[in-house]
Amino acid sequence: MILMVIVMGILFAYVRYRFMPLLLVGIGLVTSLGLMGFASFPITSNFGITPLIAVGFSLMGAIFIMPAVLSLMGNLTELLEERKKHSG
Repeated sequence: MILMVIVMGILFAYVRYRFMPLLLVGIGLVTSLGLMGFASFPITSNFGITPLIAVGFSLMGAIFIMPAVLSLMGNLTELLEERKKHSG
């Protein structure tokens, strides 16, 4: 786990794309938690599968839903600023 944090820190230094850090961390978490799901000890297996589902949904929301919401909020802000200029 510590090695994964070190590798992610090194990758962040060289990544210049907007979603790449999010993708790399998400893929790293999904991979490590997914591998924990194959453990023979039931508690460890459940500890891997349950967060795997949560992180997977969070990653999908951060990649697909959040940009759309931010775009809509930007458009709403511009519309409100235009109304403010015309009214006063």
